[in-house]
Amino acid sequence: MDIEAIEIKDKAEKKVIDDIKQYGWSIMHVFDDKNELPNFSYSVGIFHTFKQPEIIVYGMPNDSAQILINNVGSSLKDTDIVEGKEYRGFINDQVPCVFRKVSQDHYKEHFGFNTWLYKNNDFPVMQLIWPDKGLKFPWDKGFDETKRQQQPLLFS
Repeated sequence: MDIEAIEIKDKAEKKVIDDIKQYGWSIMHVFDDKNELPNFSYSVGIFHTFKQPEIIVYGMPNDSAQILINNVGSSLKDTDIVEGKEYRGFINDQVPCVFRKVSQDHYKEHFGFNTWLYKNNDFPVMQLIWPDKGLKFPWDKGFDETKRQQQPLLFS
């Protein structure tokens, strides 16, 4: 894909292309101003730059999600993401995270800028899943159920 040949129609699209040119990816933050749905943030351009999956994370403040996705994106220059493997160091050295492949059933409602950039749904996405304060993941026994709504699981 030639990033220079992409038709840009507005300021948001221009910012995405400028970010990809400068940093290798852009980050979109999506929020519900009624606070009925959890916030989420996702990358645009990681697949273009590194042939690695785009990243989505739910339930974090924008600045934390930005740092987290940037940490992951920077690491993709040297390593591949392995689905289901626990990683430390993206959030901090004590808190693990796990990546799971997002089902394409969720692409339309979550990845509009990626669909625009790639002109289709032919791009992989991994959801970065974080644990509760007890370091339990949503699929673990004893997971804090009050955290479940903050982090919908997008894999099947």
